[in-house]
Amino acid sequence: MRTPHVDRLAREGAMCLNAFHTTPLCSPNRASIVTGQYASRHGIIDNVARDAASHRLPNYHLELQGLGYETAHVGKWHMGNDGSPRPGYDRWVSFDGHGKLFDPELNVDGRRRAAPGFVTDVLNAEAVAFVPDALVLALDIAPTMIALAGGTPGSHVQGRSLVPLLGGRRPADRRTSFLVEYWSENAMPWLVGMTYKAVRTERAS
Repeated sequence: MRTPHVDRLAREGAMCLNAFHTTPLCSPNRASIVTGQYASRHGIIDNVARDAASHRLPNYHLELQGLGYETAHVGKWHMGNDGSPRPGYDRWVSFDGHGKLFDPELNVDGRRRAAPGFVTDVLNAEAVAFVPDALVLALDIAPTMIALAGGTPGSHVQGRSLVPLLGGRRPADRRTSFLVEYWSENAMPWLVGMTYKAVRTERAS
């Protein structure tokens, strides 16, 4: 099988030989992605109802809005079970808690709406309607997106921008360790058995 595009990514992309994940749990991880902060700072430390706290998160979309960008959240929020709109988004499409796989009830800009079909197809259609060309998701995305948008991440944003790596530079103090750990709750029987740990280094992969 020929894979020229994947091969090009391997040749030209940034290779993280090692890394470390401090919040291998759904809600805290989501909060870290949108704020660029560790869970000890943003306060979403578990998967229970954190509705009020998640309405106060200093997420990077607020920074992008301040730079003139139009922003949207489409999909599962699950930092709290309330699917109502959070600050920082011009367009909001979500649902309460985990939602439903089929025929979900969406919260679209504060109004509830039945959406017939498989949830992935429904959300894909909503995302494409907002951004017809491309969507991006990556770890360290908060400082990266702010830097790419022409701004400077504030002191409340932790993490590091990937912009230097994308430009071909490799700072000497760049992270070189990578640890992935997935933790599942016994209260969620459909996830039991998914717990795993993986360490990737130059010696073991």
